[in-house]
Amino acid sequence: PLHITSSTPARLGFRTGDTITVDFENGHVTGRLITTGLVHPQAVGIGGSLGRVTNAVGPKAESYMHYNRLTNAKLDNTDPISGGVINNVPVKLYKGGK
Repeated sequence: PLHITSSTPARLGFRTGDTITVDFENGHVTGRLITTGLVHPQAVGIGGSLGRVTNAVGPKAESYMHYNRLTNAKLDNTDPISGGVINNVPVKLYKGGK
């Protein structure tokens, strides 16, 4: 599922349960919208349901929404001090699947 704050769907014309596509630099993911009061109004919450996505956990895992699909390991997206991947990725939200 895709989590956004409770005040955001009305502004964007979305409703809980809608299928939403999240577009980002590396591609897109699609999931079902759930509203919550636990996400910042300018953020999108995407779970890491399986911890990682590989064929080892089964072919169905490829269809799951996963936050790692939004990031990459390019040097530009790596923190120069810690070496960690920066996980603040600008996205656009669209109603429906792609």
